[in-house]
Amino acid sequence: SQTAELDFSTTAFVKEISRARTFGFMRDFEYLRANNLALGASVNNAIAVDDYKILNEDGLRYEDEFVKHKVLDAVGDLYLLGHSLIGRFVGYKSGHGLK
Repeated sequence: SQTAELDFSTTAFVKEISRARTFGFMRDFEYLRANNLALGASVNNAIAVDDYKILNEDGLRYEDEFVKHKVLDAVGDLYLLGHSLIGRFVGYKSGHGLK
């Protein structure tokens, strides 16, 4: 389990969140490509994993890049509110399927 806590009134977003990549299993990537989906995906802009390890040659950009990408997803979703948000957001087992 990973957690992240950030103060967005600072430069935390640029320094700690903005470069976090999406991630997925290589077997899913291969399936998507075979079905003409995710055509822009590569190990340069996504983290590929198998059942045991990270497959990207350079590894992770951040030690907790997985959770930071989840934060990036949440920021994008909250932006769609169309209004400023002052408060606290807590995501638990968040994922695209919950949207």
